[in-house]
Amino acid sequence: MRDPFRLAHAELVVKDRERQDWWYPQGELVVRTRPLPDGRSQLVASGTLTLDPERLAGGRPLEQGVHDVWAFIQVLGIDRMVRITGDGTPGSPAASPALTGGRISLPYWTASRQLAVDVGPSRRRLGPDTAEAATANTARTTGPLPLPYIAAAPGTPPARLRITVASRKITAEVIPDGPTSALRLPARIDLPTGRHPITLPRSPAPLGHAVIRDGKVVRVEGPAYRPGRGRRLLDAMRVRGS
Repeated sequence: MRDPFRLAHAELVVKDRERQDWWYPQGELVVRTRPLPDGRSQLVASGTLTLDPERLAGGRPLEQGVHDVWAFIQVLGIDRMVRITGDGTPGSPAASPALTGGRISLPYWTASRQLAVDVGPSRRRLGPDTAEAATANTARTTGPLPLPYIAAAPGTPPARLRITVASRKITAEVIPDGPTSALRLPARIDLPTGRHPITLPRSPAPLGHAVIRDGKVVRVEGPAYRPGRGRRLLDAMRVRGS
């Protein structure tokens, strides 16, 4: 080959699995040669691209559903579509969740180890994807519960989220909290006075705990929050006096 770069081109494309739409992320892949033994060379396409669910669909948020990531490659005039794969365990998260366009986006590795993003989400569950990070949450606040393991796009609207507090199913909101997110509960929940676990569907470990007094949510706590002796005594006195 006199010119290995002749008709050599590569780019990423994202396919909306349900609607068969194709979208092109921002960025560029640069084709270069990598020396191999015996005087041979290999063409390599590399670069950094942004898969932004907030703007990927022609400047608009992606629709709800699963979106698979592919590479379009052309070498010497021959075209190929190649799955973007990784070393992650099939079905495992590929990156942290994100709050974008009023929805939760979950990047993950499919059964064939292809990179995909579930926007909505429509097939995956937020709870299992974040169970370990949620368990380590030490937050304690009278406002929304910080979710530092969920990134948030600036100015994105809240996402509605079905949760369970003790035995009662309610609708909460995931809201932007700087570069991350927070869980906002309703001001009142019809439950007895006390400390009640907050869980997500199909996730046995609690996302946090809600402290309720006379039906009012007075604060929320992460699962790893451990009150000191004075705080436990004060809480006990408040409960007995309520």
